[in-house]
Amino acid sequence: MTRKLESAPRALLLMAGAFASCAATGAQDEPWQWRPIQLSSVDAATSWNYQFAYFFRGPEYSRYDIKANKVDAGYPKRIKWNWRELWPDGVDAAVNWGGGKVLFFKGDQYIRYDTKQQRTDAGYPKRIAANWPGLWAGDIDAAVKWGHGKLYFFKGAEYIRYDMKANKVDAGYPKAIEGNWPGVWASGIDAAVNWDGHVYFFKGNEYLRFNKKKGKTVGHSKLIDGGWPDLFGEVRPATWSEPYKAVPEDQWTPVEKAPASNDSRPARDKP
Repeated sequence: MTRKLESAPRALLLMAGAFASCAATGAQDEPWQWRPIQLSSVDAATSWNYQFAYFFRGPEYSRYDIKANKVDAGYPKRIKWNWRELWPDGVDAAVNWGGGKVLFFKGDQYIRYDTKQQRTDAGYPKRIAANWPGLWAGDIDAAVKWGHGKLYFFKGAEYIRYDMKANKVDAGYPKAIEGNWPGVWASGIDAAVNWDGHVYFFKGNEYLRFNKKKGKTVGHSKLIDGGWPDLFGEVRPATWSEPYKAVPEDQWTPVEKAPASNDSRPARDKP
């Protein structure tokens, strides 16, 4: 789910650190254009085959190699170039249904994507309300496959458990996140993805790791940029303990170069 960056106190600390660093180094005399330090955020995430995890933000996505524990070279990329018939401007939530199918949600619609054919199945998008009994009709924040035939959906301060075999919401849902997910934010989850016995929750510029077996978070929330390096190619310092410096204009590298004037597109590869 797309949202404005949170953690205002940290933003103030970043600004203060940047100006302090500038004063200490004399950088204020350099003809640089100051820009705010950017921190990563995630709109949606999913994984499959225990090999790759896919992270989406706005019109871009990144492929994360789970075994190598890093973003693959060449990412992020544009959704419109590599995900046929998927919404090009972004998605709200994503979840791996299994059997080579991944479900994407946006607004009051959803799409079923075939990972082998690398395209959206015929007849999609469809309305959530018409095909997901008991689920919210739209604006889902996050979704994750838990295993044992269950999916979890999150919206605002609530969550729903969905039975894949029965194709309906389990009795007694929705429920409040607070009190049922120890250590997880009480509302506003942006994305969730499941592997290695943990579910990773994302909100704003932070993430949490939730141990499925123990039923609670591991430690406290951390910055996405610290735990998921180069997820969206942000310009950022290496650690919070280092001073924050302005980045010279000529050192800023765009995520991608604009298409050529003939509107050519790069050869489509596997997402």
